[in-house]
Amino acid sequence: MMAGKRLTNPAGSSNDLRGDVLRVLGVLKVATADQIQRIAAPHLTYRHTMKATASERKTARTASHAGALSDLRKHGLAENGGTTRVGETLRNLTTKGLEAASYELGRPLTEMGSTARGAGSSGATHPMAVNETVIAMLRPKPDLRLLTGEPAEAKAAAQAAVDAPAGIGAIASYATEVPLPATGTWGAPGKGGAQADIAGKVIRASLRTASTIIKRQGGEIRSYDGDRVMGIFIGNSKNSDVAKVGLQIHYAIDEIVKSALYAELPELKSGGFVPEMCVGIASGEAFIARAGVRDSSDLVSIGRAPNVAAKLSDIREPGYGYRTYITADVYGWLNEDSKLCKGVDMWNSYRPQIGGEWMTIYRSSYWWSV
Repeated sequence: MMAGKRLTNPAGSSNDLRGDVLRVLGVLKVATADQIQRIAAPHLTYRHTMKATASERKTARTASHAGALSDLRKHGLAENGGTTRVGETLRNLTTKGLEAASYELGRPLTEMGSTARGAGSSGATHPMAVNETVIAMLRPKPDLRLLTGEPAEAKAAAQAAVDAPAGIGAIASYATEVPLPATGTWGAPGKGGAQADIAGKVIRASLRTASTIIKRQGGEIRSYDGDRVMGIFIGNSKNSDVAKVGLQIHYAIDEIVKSALYAELPELKSGGFVPEMCVGIASGEAFIARAGVRDSSDLVSIGRAPNVAAKLSDIREPGYGYRTYITADVYGWLNEDSKLCKGVDMWNSYRPQIGGEWMTIYRSSYWWSV
C-alpha cells in the first residue's frame, strides 16, 4: 500500500466565490469585477434591475465577487492593477494567486502563463478586448432557478439568454498569456490554438471594414487601439457624415462581415457567435500631438470629444440592437437624411452615466446600406 502527500489548496479556502475569481483570472489574467461576474455567475446580471441607475445595478450585482477579491487580496493572492479607460478597477493575480488558480483549473503551473502584472498601467485596452471576445464566445447562461423572485422583465431577458445558441466551451477551455499548443507540446508548442486564431480574424475583419467605410466617407484614420479604430471628420457636414458612417458600419458588420466570417469559420455560426461593433461619436475640438521618442512615436488626441467618443463605443446593450451612440451636440447638427428614415426619427435619447458623468446621448438601432 502506497501513501502520498495530500494536495493542499493554495487558496486556503473552498469558498465558491473565491474559486470563481481564481478560475476566471487564472484564464484571463486581468479583468474587472463585472467581467468576472458575467462569466462566473451570469444570473446576477438579471438581479437588482429595479435600482435607479446602471452604476447602482452594476455595484449590486458585482458586490459578492468584489468581496471575494478583497479576501484574496488579504491572502496575497490577488491585487488591484490599475483602471480601465472608463474607470473600472482592474484585478489580477499574484504569483501565489496563479498557483491557486492552477489548482482550481486543474492545470499544471507550467501551463498557467504569466500574471500579466503591469497590463493595467495603460488601461489594459487589449486585454479588455480579449476578455469581451471570450465572453462573446462563451455566451454564459443564467440559472433560472436563482431568479424566481425577480421582475417579469428580468426573467424574460434571462430566458432569452438561455434560449439563445450555446457558447463555445467553458472558461477552463481557454488560455491567455500562454502558448496554445494546437501542435507540438506545452514545452515546445507549434502554431497557436484555434481560439486565438479565430479572435484575430474576427477583430481584423471588423477593423478593416470600419476603416474602409470611414475613409470612403471622407474621414481620416487617427489611430488603432486594440479592437478600436478612431476616425476624424471635419467640415460643415461632419456630424451628419459621421452619423451615416456609424449606421453603415452597423450594416456592414451584420450583413457583410458576419456572412464572410461564417463562411470561413463555420464553428462561429454553429457556436452561436455573432460579431458586433458599437460606434461612439462626439464632436468638438481636440489637440493632436505626436508623443513618444525618436523612431517610436504616435499621434495622441487630447480633449473631451475623443475621450467621450471612446466611452460611448464601450456601451453594450445586449438584445436591443443599438450599435451607434452620439452626443446631444452631434444630434443637434444632424441633417434630415442622417436623422430621419421615412419621416421617423432613427435616434432616441436617454441619460446614462458615462465615465462618472450623467450625460444625455442618442442611440440608434438603424443601419444604412453600403
